[in-house]
Amino acid sequence: MQLFVLALLPIAAIVILIVLIAKTTSNSTRIGTLEWEIKKLHDLEHHVNELSISVDELRKHIEGWKQPPLRKKEVEKAAMSAEQAAQPSVPTPSVATPTSAPKQRVVPAPTPSRTREEWEALIGGKLLNRIGALALIIGIGFFLKYAFDNDWIGETTRVLLGALFGLACLAGGYRTNKRGFQIFAQGLVGAGIAILYLSVYAAFNFYQLVPQWVAFVLMAIVTVIAFLSGLYYGSLAEGILGWAGGFLTPILLSTGQANEVGLFTYLVLLDAGLVAMVMKKDQWAILEPLAFVGTWLMYVMWRSEYYTDGDLWLTIFFVTAFWVLFLLPDVVRSRKATAGDRFRQAVPVLNALFYFLAMYFLIDTNNHGWMGLATLLMGVASFSVVVVQQRRGNLRDEFRARYTLTALAFLVIATAIQFSDFDTVIFWSLEAAALIWFSGRWKERYLQTAALVLFGCTVFKLLFLTGDALAYSPIRSYVLLFNHRTLSFAILVGSLGFSAFTVDRSAGVEHRRISDLLHFAWCLVLLLLVSAEVYDFFRFKMLDQLPEIQGRLSYFRFMTFAVVWITVSLPLAWVGLKKKLAPVMIGGLACALLAVVFVVVKGIAFEPIDSFLPVVNIRAISLLLVATGLLLHSQFMQKAPDAFDWSKDLIGFVQAGTALVVFVLLTGETRDFFQRDIASLMQQEAIPTPEVRHLTNLQQMWLSGIWLLYSGALMAAGIWRKHRGMRLIAIALFGIAILKIFIYDLSFLETVYRIVSFVALGALLIAVSYAYQKYKDIIGGKA
Repeated sequence: MQLFVLALLPIAAIVILIVLIAKTTSNSTRIGTLEWEIKKLHDLEHHVNELSISVDELRKHIEGWKQPPLRKKEVEKAAMSAEQAAQPSVPTPSVATPTSAPKQRVVPAPTPSRTREEWEALIGGKLLNRIGALALIIGIGFFLKYAFDNDWIGETTRVLLGALFGLACLAGGYRTNKRGFQIFAQGLVGAGIAILYLSVYAAFNFYQLVPQWVAFVLMAIVTVIAFLSGLYYGSLAEGILGWAGGFLTPILLSTGQANEVGLFTYLVLLDAGLVAMVMKKDQWAILEPLAFVGTWLMYVMWRSEYYTDGDLWLTIFFVTAFWVLFLLPDVVRSRKATAGDRFRQAVPVLNALFYFLAMYFLIDTNNHGWMGLATLLMGVASFSVVVVQQRRGNLRDEFRARYTLTALAFLVIATAIQFSDFDTVIFWSLEAAALIWFSGRWKERYLQTAALVLFGCTVFKLLFLTGDALAYSPIRSYVLLFNHRTLSFAILVGSLGFSAFTVDRSAGVEHRRISDLLHFAWCLVLLLLVSAEVYDFFRFKMLDQLPEIQGRLSYFRFMTFAVVWITVSLPLAWVGLKKKLAPVMIGGLACALLAVVFVVVKGIAFEPIDSFLPVVNIRAISLLLVATGLLLHSQFMQKAPDAFDWSKDLIGFVQAGTALVVFVLLTGETRDFFQRDIASLMQQEAIPTPEVRHLTNLQQMWLSGIWLLYSGALMAAGIWRKHRGMRLIAIALFGIAILKIFIYDLSFLETVYRIVSFVALGALLIAVSYAYQKYKDIIGGKA
């Protein structure tokens, strides 16, 4: 018996919570409805004002058209009036003539705060009623406890008295409502429903007077009474009470046994009733998310305790029924916005999410192969809703966007479930490109945004979640270009490029920014692809090789990087200039810059020096190819000087880079011609021998001479071609040669080599000075 009394306390707390929720939600929904009606009233008033203005203008136009022409005397009188008006006169207050009023939007007046009388009516008429009903329930509970403790009333009589008292409260509420005491009636009805719930609970759980199925039916009947009372009295509190009692019934009447069919059938019927109530009374919108939360909480509680693998298909059926139940009201509202939408915005999204999670944990554990298909079917179902509703017309934009994005999310997730690593990258790339195409065709901006997000996920997946994206594994199975990694990179590059050119067709600054981003992206992915292929090609070649050969292949790899990058940069720069695509042009120049940096840094000293052959070596070939590529870049930009505002300014930098690469080539070949013999002698002797010092002097003298000859050749070419850039580069190289000769050669070379260095320097500088004097007209002219 004490358990019965203790059970009163949590249920009483639930009743208090119900009352507070009912009060808050009822006020907010009424305010929302009132704001909705005020907005419609203002719009109507605005249209009436516009119509009135149009009628006035039409009337004036008709009156002017009907006015007869002025007679001669009237014309003379009008002229005299004009002359009098031209003379100065005492100003008189002007009277504004009626004109068409400007269109103004009527601002609704702020809602006044409650008066003291209203607060008194709220507290005395409503709040005290709710508290009184709760106190009545608790008081009766204590009375019954006292009576039960003293054995005044038997078990059956106790339950019957509770049921009769609950029915009496319902009858009293009905009669008082007829007399106009609506709020008092609602309190009695709420108390009666709570007492009926307690009576049925006590009959089953405390006294075992009825079997479970009877108690279940009785609880369901009480829930139906609560819903019908809420509709009849127009009280959201009774509706929420029915919701609470409906979802507490399975918990209160649980016997600890798994009864999936009975439990979920009851939940389906309960949800159907709640959804029907919400569709009938839109002001009760909060019942929809409450029913959603209650249903999935019950499902999670049941699954965590009772689910077995044998329940798979039956559970899938009921889970799908839950999803459909909460999908239907949103579909019905797909054409018309309602005042209660703000309470239901999250339900459709969460409904799809919870349905997917439920299906995933049901299917994926033992049937992973079917999970991808199941997820795809969810996406097809969501998109089918959009198609069907679209054909019926007047579909709300937010509804279309929500269900289309839901379908896309299911498609993306299905791809990730069904495929892995590079296959996922391939399909995601194609899906994102298709979204870009559809966004342009259907003029739906959200599809474009979804495509950009998917491209970002694809790149992240490729670079960070795929283990062998930049280092192929296993390396022994690697085949240059013809491998899975290359295919995925290539499809991603193609998808990004296709999307960029598709977006280019759209006008507007925002679309231009998106296309620039996509162009940058495909250029970057292409650069990563060719770099990864070069890197893994040499990794494969180094397998099982001696350290000496590995060192040589490592140096070859650096040179190959530079050659591949300069090769890739040429078509990028050409396309960028041809199509006036700045991101592609910048990508090509970035590749060229990387090539120059690598070849200059690693091109000074050949490795290993003992295998050096003058001119016929990988370093010389790489430097020549990079220099040739830079010359082609310069030619491209000179042929299209107006492609970009900044392209003219870059021509000089590209030419300077070409001169630098050739300078490194000459320096490296000259240095290593002597360095090979110097290194060979140093391996034989611990200290430098006279022969080593002789070779070192020759090396430095020839370096100075080569630098001077190269500078002189550039100066001659600059004068002959009337090219100021070449002349400036030659002067800069002259400066480097002068510093070397005056600092290094003067300090470290022997006398004979110093004489040769300084004589050559002086002769060449005098010759250059003479050329400047002789060809000063050419030099001073247009370069």
